[in-house]
Amino acid sequence: MVLRNFALLGGYNFANLTKPLVATGSLEKGAANRLYNTLNFWVEVSRSDKNAHGKRLNACMQTRLIHSASRLMIQKKHPEWNKDCYGEPINYADMIATNIAFTVYYLYGLQKLNFNYSEKEELGVFHLWKYVTYLLGVPKELIPNNKMEALSFFHFWTKYQGQPDEDAIKLSESLLNENTPISMFKLDIIKRNMGYIHKSISNYLIDGNIRQNLNIPEVRFKNIIPKAVQLKNQLIINTEREIQEGRANQKSILHDYKNAIT
Repeated sequence: MVLRNFALLGGYNFANLTKPLVATGSLEKGAANRLYNTLNFWVEVSRSDKNAHGKRLNACMQTRLIHSASRLMIQKKHPEWNKDCYGEPINYADMIATNIAFTVYYLYGLQKLNFNYSEKEELGVFHLWKYVTYLLGVPKELIPNNKMEALSFFHFWTKYQGQPDEDAIKLSESLLNENTPISMFKLDIIKRNMGYIHKSISNYLIDGNIRQNLNIPEVRFKNIIPKAVQLKNQLIINTEREIQEGRANQKSILHDYKNAIT
C-alpha cells in the first residue's frame, strides 16, 4: 500500500523520474508491468533466506544493465533530450532520489499508518538500500546513511525539479486506474474495490499540492480504509509471524501482477 500509493505515485511529481520512464516506453507497457517489475525487485533484494545474497546481487546486476541500456537508448533515440533540465538519463542524483522513495517515503508512510518500528530497524532499512544502491552503481560516499542525510539531499534535489507535465499526469492516471484484484483478500467486495482502496491510501498519504499536480481524485469517505489499516497495525502482537505472513503476501501479490500482464 505504501510503496505503490505513496512512494511510486508520489514520485511521478518529479520530472527527472518520469521523463526516462516515458522515453523507455513504460507508459505504453502499462501500470501492471511497472508494478510487477518494481515489486519483483523489492522482493529479490529484501529477503533474508540462505540464498538472499545471490538473489540480491542478481537483481541489482540485471537492473544495472537495464539502466545502462535505457540510458544509451534514450541518448540515441531522443537527441532532443534536455540535459539542462533533466541531466543525463538515469543519473546518480535521480537514483539516490529513488533510494529515498524506498527509505524515507516508505518509513514515513508506515508511520502514518501506525506501523511501529524501532530506531535499529529504521537504520537497517537505510543500510540495506545503501548497499542495494551501491550495487546499482552509485558511489557509496554519495548515498545517505540515515534520515537526516536523506532529507538534506532530497531538499537539494527538489530545488531543480520542474513542475509535473502531461506525461506525469498520464503515468499517475495509469497507476490509479490499475485495479488488479488481489487474491490474498478473500472477500469479493474488497477485490472489486481495489481502485477505491488505492485512491484512499494515496489521498491519505500524499501531500495536497502533489495530489493537485497529478490530478489525483478525492474519494468519498476517504479515511475509512486508512483508519482500518491503522487499527490493524495497532493490534499486531506477534511481529515475527507478521513478517513471515508479509513475505508470503508480497509473493502472492507479485503473482497477481504477473497474471495481469500475461
